Amino acid sequence: MAFDRNIVAALWIATSAVVPADETSARRIEFAKGSNGVELRGEVTGHGVLDYKLVAKGGQTVSVNLEAGTPSINFNVLPPGDGAALHVGSSEGNTFIGRLPVDGDYTIRTYLMGNARDAGLTVPYMLKVSVGEEGTGFDRTLELQGVSFRVVTTGDDAKKVHLRVTPEGLEVDNSVAEQEIAGTVTGAEVADLNADGSPEVYVYSRGPGLGGASTIHAWSSNHKRSMSPVQVPELGEAQGRGYRGGDEFSVVENVLVRRFPVHATGGPTGKTRQIQYRLEAGEAGWLLKVDRVTDF
Repeated sequence: MAFDRNIVAALWIATSAVVPADETSARRIEFAKGSNGVELRGEVTGHGVLDYKLVAKGGQTVSVNLEAGTPSINFNVLPPGDGAALHVGSSEGNTFIGRLPVDGDYTIRTYLMGNARDAGLTVPYMLKVSVGEEGTGFDRTLELQGVSFRVVTTGDDAKKVHLRVTPEGLEVDNSVAEQEIAGTVTGAEVADLNADGSPEVYVYSRGPGLGGASTIHAWSSNHKRSMSPVQVPELGEAQGRGYRGGDEFSVVENVLVRRFPVHATGGPTGKTRQIQYRLEAGEAGWLLKVDRVTDF
């Protein structure tokens, strides 16, 4: 699906791998020049195991997010040597953000469990890995109309994730916005939805676990003078009916578009819900307002 190309094109490079049953394979993670992230697409079959090797330094923060259509596939994060796993996906979910303890060669191991493994099924997945400087995870600077926003996440020893947005180029106040979030940042975009010549920044995060709920965090540059938060509505009862996560976001012309698969009691329905938001002035500041909801 090419819908999220604007989100990932600047940061991610892609590779693919297929691991047959009862075989262990390893791939070296490499980042494109100027990038701190990579998108890995692959498949694991039966008892097969695919290891991704990552060279990193102690103090750096690594973010790993696994996307798949079934909870049968998991990943572990293993330190250099024979130390205890930093993350065990079967019990801790499909998202990891952590500060690495030492320099060395880390392993991200993907594998199947349960009936999928025993039946020799082939399960495709997407693994997103990013490495920040010491103390950082997601780190991207976005610029539009002479204003830039640096979006950074940091993880602490309590496994809490902090999102920090630093503006530059505002005429009056370039104060930093910071908040604690659940899960991991999956993307960020800069736009001018209301076409007033003053940009906004939109940051997308996904909660932990399979089907973790996504959240939009947004700030406006207020006529290039100062930065303030944009109010974002939660999914209403009708909009959120059948929601199980799996969101994709993209700015398309003057609207922010959100898409996610629709589920029923028995599982996915095969339909996708699309919600379009417009930026409007509210009584207490800017807000994203739902403009259109479509199922297709």
